[in-house]
Amino acid sequence: DVVAVKDLGVNGYFKALWQAKKQGRSSKVGISVVRELADTRHEFGANKGIIVTSSYLTRGALQRIERDKYLLGKVDRNDLDAWIRRILAGEK
Repeated sequence: DVVAVKDLGVNGYFKALWQAKKQGRSSKVGISVVRELADTRHEFGANKGIIVTSSYLTRGALQRIERDKYLLGKVDRNDLDAWIRRILAGEK
């Protein structure tokens, strides 16, 4: 959904792919979505692929992200809630 590129000067560029999945709290993001993100990250030559969901990830999806933590990441419901609390509190 989002391709973000940051110029790191002499170190080159950092490219991240962000994929959003809006789901109900009882509907978790599965391993197939994470595999698709991993393939898309590779296809686009991105350094990192990040799944963002209003729900949570299945155990298999979390294991894959942990295994490839330098290439994949996640922002789940708890992470989003924490971001919102920090913003409302005026933290950076």
